[in-house]
Amino acid sequence: MKRRTAMIAAMGIAVACGGTTGFEEGKNQIDSRGMACFQTNAFYTLGGTISGLAGTVVVQNGGTDSLSASADGSFTFATVVADGSTYEVTVRTQPEGQTCTVSNGTGIVAGANVTGVSVACAASPPGTLQFGYCIFDSITGQLSGECENVGECFSGMSADCAGAPNAPVVQAFCGPLVDNTFCAFYY
Repeated sequence: MKRRTAMIAAMGIAVACGGTTGFEEGKNQIDSRGMACFQTNAFYTLGGTISGLAGTVVVQNGGTDSLSASADGSFTFATVVADGSTYEVTVRTQPEGQTCTVSNGTGIVAGANVTGVSVACAASPPGTLQFGYCIFDSITGQLSGECENVGECFSGMSADCAGAPNAPVVQAFCGPLVDNTFCAFYY
């Protein structure tokens, strides 16, 4: 009989408190009948490590909690996450000239701080390799340092295009004068 009474009393407290909806973290509250209610949700930190960073990266959890970092090392988001909740760490802003990728960035908080998120940064790929002919500078009589893709009508800087031109110099379809030096550039 004592066991049944204790169980009914415990159920009454749980019903009277109404769960954890509306409670403030870490605060005990009193319900309308004067009964003490205690928050039992546990909260944990979310973080990990950043490596290879040579600029400033902004990472975020769930699209709302952002963190800016400018050096390699450990990081921890300012907002704690509730036990049993999901997290999704992504890169919001890439550092200039680098691409950062996230590993172990999604999961469910399982009764402990999350410290295994990894953000690895590396130099961005230079673009697509293009080919063309060196642009001739008619004012200086030298190559301009630019390589023109005459079929697609765009250019980029190329180490192949330095010094004196190789004859013949011709008018390209896109407009600039080009010589006979075959060149490559990234675009």
